[in-house]
Amino acid sequence: MASLKDIADRVGISKAAVSRILNGKGSFSRDTIYKVEKAARELNYTLPSMAAEENNNSANTIGLIVPLSHIPYFGVLSSRIEAAAYDYGYGLLLCSSAYEHLNSEEFAAWLRRHRVSGLIVGVMLNHPAELTDLGLPVVSAGLEIAPEIPSVSADNLSMGRIAARHLLSRGCKNLLYISNSNSGLKNDHRYRGFYQELEKNQLVAWPTILADDHNDSRAIKEMITETLMDHPEADGIFAESQTLALECVRTLQDLGYRIPEEIKVIGCGSPYFGSYAVPRLTILEENTDLIAKKTVSLLADLIEGGHPTNDHLTVPVSLQINQTT
Repeated sequence: MASLKDIADRVGISKAAVSRILNGKGSFSRDTIYKVEKAARELNYTLPSMAAEENNNSANTIGLIVPLSHIPYFGVLSSRIEAAAYDYGYGLLLCSSAYEHLNSEEFAAWLRRHRVSGLIVGVMLNHPAELTDLGLPVVSAGLEIAPEIPSVSADNLSMGRIAARHLLSRGCKNLLYISNSNSGLKNDHRYRGFYQELEKNQLVAWPTILADDHNDSRAIKEMITETLMDHPEADGIFAESQTLALECVRTLQDLGYRIPEEIKVIGCGSPYFGSYAVPRLTILEENTDLIAKKTVSLLADLIEGGHPTNDHLTVPVSLQINQTT
């Protein structure tokens, strides 16, 4: 069966543009619309929405599993994935609450009832391999949850390396790495890149995992305070998320530290929230829009019977230097 990529290759435009034209969206020249429609007819391409009308067992909905969390990042990621799915002719169904309370068989039945044709996962799961037994294409967004599940994420290894170089360039010698990842350091590419870069300079970072309660701001603040008391010589902090970096800044301010004169802080995340912090946070920015688009594109190819050329895609990151370094 022909795919969006087949049409895009024949016409010479992007898959997203092809999808928008076939779904009657966007503003394109009549010539481009004609070429796309002609190629679609010649290749016998059928839109998911058209197939659903012809066959009640077909579906044009993508499921998205994200955590039930106060963290704003997941709201941004969800909205970007929804916009990208719309461009490909798919609707989006949030599945986090359903997945949390159902076993794999019940969840599979729930997905079938809601006519879900593919899944995007945006959170680390305890048993990700179970998703491959659901009979649906699965792709993870923002992180790699299992070797057998295709993923699209920021270049986390580069994030760690760039963070280390930046803090070293600012004169830092005694560095903390703070994370609340429940997967620990073993699969943490940000820590690995950070550690590798420091090792080149014959330095090490003291890692701290704040994994007791991700949603309890008071508990996180207490653990950050304890870490700072254990390492009073610390002059630089690399936090693995933007939210956690902001918690570090607030805790340091409450303890009377002068930022960035006495200690510097750098985090990772989306650029959408950095401007609200005082002082403004230095961050390694991921391109959330591009991650969302590539994730939906990869999943759409799998739904349509294609095969990814690269199972684990990475998206470049950039350093935004602000007041905390």
